[in-house]
Amino acid sequence: EALEVTRQIRDESDRAWALSELAKQQPELLPEALEVTREIRDEFSRARALSELAKQQPELLPEALDVTREIRDESYRASALSELAKQLPPELLPEALAVTREIRDESDRARALSELAKQLPPELLPEALEVTCQIRDESDRARALSELAKQQPELLPEALEVTRQISSESYRAWALSELAKQQPELLPEALEVTRQIRDESYRAWALSELAKQQPELLPEALDVTRQIRDESYRARALSELAKQQPELLPEALEVTRQISSESYRAMALSELAKQQPELLPEALEVTRQIHDESDRA
Repeated sequence: EALEVTRQIRDESDRAWALSELAKQQPELLPEALEVTREIRDEFSRARALSELAKQQPELLPEALDVTREIRDESYRASALSELAKQLPPELLPEALAVTREIRDESDRARALSELAKQLPPELLPEALEVTCQIRDESDRARALSELAKQQPELLPEALEVTRQISSESYRAWALSELAKQQPELLPEALEVTRQIRDESYRAWALSELAKQQPELLPEALDVTRQIRDESYRARALSELAKQQPELLPEALEVTRQISSESYRAMALSELAKQQPELLPEALEVTRQIHDESDRA
């Protein structure tokens, strides 16, 4: 049924993505998925589809990197590179770093560099640090520095100094909680900043992240989560918390069933079904009600 719906999708990008998802369970679909992928005119969509297929066919990675380099929009190029970086073998990393260097927008460059930094061998770290130090925005530079510091702990003081200069509480709280994974003594500071975040969705997310290191924060995270007005965001936050507090699953399910959009409700149900398999029939029923073929597939 999924394959039949997928083949009816008119948009090549969506059809290629859906085929590559199905190919994880039916490898014999890979040639068809690749054929459709190569017909995609938009470079960003083609690069993403190729990198998805490369998870099963690693020999496609050089082609995916070449297509990524051709993406004209720098924001899309950074997104595609961030996704691709997780799969690249050592021999393609120097080229990926060169592609990152070419991105003029600092925020986009930092985003790509943060992902790439996780894969870089020691001999490429000095060049990555040089690229990072050219980034003026504190949030972006802190993000890239904290990733590099996982491989070069001597960068932690510099990463912390830059992080404390971030004006946005949400970004500063996130950066501090990331650094606290290597420096637990930063947790009280991260918590103090988190409590200053005005937006309930961001504050709930930041608290639930900190609660992974400080379980005693779970009640506070739950309290903030229940204040989130948007059902989709509240359902997502509750299902995240339920991974640490399974007794929240009924409440998460109740909120999920109130989501008006079929696509979002189906996604939320399938996420909950990872912990409650008995929800799969309901998730399937809602999925079949989705009008858009791409979303339904």
